[in-house]
Order: sequence, then structure tokens, then C-alpha cells
Amino acid sequence: MTTPIVGLMRFSLVTDRNRGNFRLTRERSLEESLSLIHDPDRLAQRLALFEALPLRCFEQQTDPDFKLVVLTSTLLPKPVKRQLRKLAESRDFLVIKTAPPDRSLSQAASLAARACIDGRRMITFRIDDDDALATDYVASLRALADRAAPGDMISFERGLYLQPEGDAFLLQDRVYRNIAIGLATLSEDGRTIFDRGSHVRSDQFPVHVDERPQAWIRLLHEGSDSGARIDPDRPVDRLSPGAVAARVPGFGRLDFVAAHAALGAFRGRG
Repeated sequence: MTTPIVGLMRFSLVTDRNRGNFRLTRERSLEESLSLIHDPDRLAQRLALFEALPLRCFEQQTDPDFKLVVLTSTLLPKPVKRQLRKLAESRDFLVIKTAPPDRSLSQAASLAARACIDGRRMITFRIDDDDALATDYVASLRALADRAAPGDMISFERGLYLQPEGDAFLLQDRVYRNIAIGLATLSEDGRTIFDRGSHVRSDQFPVHVDERPQAWIRLLHEGSDSGARIDPDRPVDRLSPGAVAARVPGFGRLDFVAAHAALGAFRGRG
């Protein structure tokens, strides 16, 4: 029997115990954080990016034996919650789970992941709602996990930064050891990748590294909590939204035109 693979994605999830970890909510009360994160314009943008990038990359995985759990808030506005559940109705891999504000991220992730599997042994990985993984990600993760021991981490360190600039995108090859995108762990005790702490401290565990280029795409924009940007001192391509897909064939049919439009429509609104 193969080890179950479960992806974990936060979608506008606000918890009182974890809001201090994020730039947007660190200095705000729970009520202020909910108002900001659940702003209708922001939610419309996040939903559009989710559909244009990560949802499409998971629809096209060469290994379809996985689940992607979207973790969101019990307080998410009902229209958006209905939209997420409608997307899940036609996709066997997609699971929508909600968590109350008084639950920690690690608790919510563990409960959600364990609801998708039989037993406690599993591989879990993380990804944000505006990033993408190559279409062979699940297959590559499974191969690496076959050589891992419980508690080990699995990192895909080579990928691409994608940043809007005017009517175009800037695209840059990057190496980022233990980046959060696609970071995974094997466990036998029901714990998930969110129980391993910050991704920047992953080296405290044994790490199996995949060094193939273009394993992930990290979208950089004004709504990104990290504030990361393209490095102007490194080589960069400037491409129209319609031309990006040809430059990144390993990601399948991602909709960069829709992603660029979503970023432009809500630029400057958080």
C-alpha cells in the first residue's frame, strides 16, 4: 500500500494563535485581521489566483493519487466558501476544510489531513494559494519519500520567481533551499508539515533535496506577506502574460493571463 500524500494550503485562514506570524496581521486584533483578510476585493483576487495557478497545476499532476486540503476559516464569507466547495465538487483531489479562530494552524492541519487518510502514516506538503508546482511534483515527492525516514524533510530547492511589472511579468530562476513551496515531511504519528516549525529552520531535520530546475513558481506581488521581490542583480526575463507558459512547460496549462489580470484589477488594495 502506498503512503498517502496530502497537500495543505491556507486560504485566507485567520486564527488567533497564528496571526502574529504574518506581516499583514501581526499588529492587528483578531477582528481587524478578519476585516482585512476577508475584504471582498482581496478574496476575489485570491480566488482568481488560486484558480489560475495552483488549482490548474494540481489538476494536471502525472501522479493523481493525492489530496489537496484547502484550509480556510469558519468565518470566511459564505459566497466565497460556496465557490470553494463548488470547485471541490468536480475534483476528487480537492478537499475544503474550515477551522475556527481559536484553533492553531498545526491543529487544523493535522485534523484535516488525518480525515483524508486511513491510519497515521502520511506524507504532507505545503503550498500557498497563489503559487504553483510542476506537474510531476507528486510523482517526484513520492520517489523521494520512498528513501526517507519518519520525521525527515523533503525540499525542492530550484524554481522560479514571477513578478508583475506593468503589462508584463518578470521571470527569474532561483535557488532557495528549504523554501516553503512544496516542502514536505513523512510522518507516522499524524503530525504534518506545519508541526515542523518554520521552513527556514528545516535543516534541524534530515533533508532530502530535489535539485531539478523549475520545480515551483513563486508569485511575488503586493499582497505577498513576505515582501520578496525579483533580484535586479540577477538575470531576468520580461515576458507578456501570454508568453510565460511557453517558458515554463513543466507546469502544464497555467493561466498567466488571468493571474496578471487579477493582480492588476486589485493592485494597491492589499
